[in-house]
Amino acid sequence: MERHIAFTIPDYTGTDQAAMEKQTDAILASHEALIHNLVEQFSSGRLDATAQAHVAHMLGDLRTRNASAITVLIVNIGLTVEVKGIPDRLPRWCPRPAEEALVKIGKPASQMILDIIGCPKFQAAHVNAYARVLADVELPRYALLKLRTRLDRVNEEEIRKRFESVIAAIEALRLPPE
Repeated sequence: MERHIAFTIPDYTGTDQAAMEKQTDAILASHEALIHNLVEQFSSGRLDATAQAHVAHMLGDLRTRNASAITVLIVNIGLTVEVKGIPDRLPRWCPRPAEEALVKIGKPASQMILDIIGCPKFQAAHVNAYARVLADVELPRYALLKLRTRLDRVNEEEIRKRFESVIAAIEALRLPPE
């Protein structure tokens, strides 16, 4: 079943403030409806890995700031797909589409990963993925600074170990100098 979301391209020339606000609100509502629909599909459990990769790719390209979308990507950060592409062209996505999407989203994704390290949604199996995203978004030096700052505020041993494991994973990355 095809569903359509129509985006009206605004024309702000010669338009009064109220009309501009109305056009902007309509575009943002359509954008949010699209994001909501993609998150619902991803979370439904009905999509195979390739379809999930397409949704992750789109969420990254849309640079969503929607907390539900970012959370879905982080929870599924371990999603991997076989990269398929025409040999003369770049593939549509990398083998780790949720990671790539989170990097495209940037600081909001980085902030949520830092938050998730201290909560029950943390997945120890994905420490390296968390580290790669944090290092790509924040640059390794700043990612380490943010992690160590949070580590200094944590008293619970289990959560301290989580932060330490992500710190160690970033330190183990062989990254070019900043």
